[in-house]
Amino acid sequence: MNGCDLDISFEQAPFLPSRNILALEKQGVLQRISAFAQEEGGGDGKERAADFPRESLASFVRDNSNIGYRLTVREGERMLAPLMLDYLLNKGNPTLIERLVVDVGREGSVTLIKGLRTDSEGGPTFHAGSSTVHVGEGADLTLVQVRYLSEGATDLDDLSVTLADRAKFTLVEIVIGDADSYLNTHVDMIGNKSECAIGCMNVVDKQGSADFNFHVEHRGEESASTLLVRGALLDNAAKLFRGTIDFHRGCKGSRGSEDEYSLLLSPSVKNRSVPLILCAEEDVEGVHAVSSGRLDHNALFYLTSRGIDEKRAKRLLVEAQLYPILAMVSDKEVLSEIQGQLFRRLDSHVQ
Repeated sequence: MNGCDLDISFEQAPFLPSRNILALEKQGVLQRISAFAQEEGGGDGKERAADFPRESLASFVRDNSNIGYRLTVREGERMLAPLMLDYLLNKGNPTLIERLVVDVGREGSVTLIKGLRTDSEGGPTFHAGSSTVHVGEGADLTLVQVRYLSEGATDLDDLSVTLADRAKFTLVEIVIGDADSYLNTHVDMIGNKSECAIGCMNVVDKQGSADFNFHVEHRGEESASTLLVRGALLDNAAKLFRGTIDFHRGCKGSRGSEDEYSLLLSPSVKNRSVPLILCAEEDVEGVHAVSSGRLDHNALFYLTSRGIDEKRAKRLLVEAQLYPILAMVSDKEVLSEIQGQLFRRLDSHVQ
């Protein structure tokens, strides 16, 4: 429950970024970080890695990255339009080992939307990502990470965030598909009155698996965090959720909560949850709740008795459970695509 050993192989090759990313690079919004595979010519064609704790994954990405970018938001700069980073993995572009460094200056503001997807060709693909984020005093960052990955994809990701005084950080994590995903998020709330809101939606089907580790550390006084996770498991899918809220000595007046719920839409799914609150300070408030269940048959009967066919009624009930996370996505086009991906998955499985 507290660890994960992986035995993987991947092709070491340069990654071809999308036009969207190249356009942001040309405009100077993104600065390219040197990539090992491009500078050194990569490894000997095949690389193997196993047992990825957070430090090892970050080190692995630094040593083997084939693309990387730095985003800097200057002091007082407020970017109104969201920045989009699109990564497509396919047979011609099967390996993405990427670094991302984000620094939001004092009183700055930005929304960053990062998409990771595979195409209809299928085949084995590999992603390993390491992101380092700093949100400065009074600054505001919203990070939306959307993953549409299919069978044969291995997805490893590490996100490390530090927050200064009065900094606000919002993370929306969307996982839809049947890949094997291992996501680690660590938020260090150093600043007084800093705020962190994390929403995670996962819809996993077929033989896919999702492994989540969220760790939020409260250090500054009167800091506030929320962790909200909603999911649906289908077929033979598996999910492991670990959520830790850690109140350190000195974080007086801080509040933290975590709430996780999973819909089990097949008797063959495997769902495991490990909520944890650690506390070394007296004047704090911490709450956690974890639950899982099947569709409410009374609600299903009510909808069908009002003329809604059973398949659509089931879809509506699933969407209702996931709605709190969907509501955190403010970009209409991104939200529409998420809903489209979600409905396609549900329509092909929910009978």
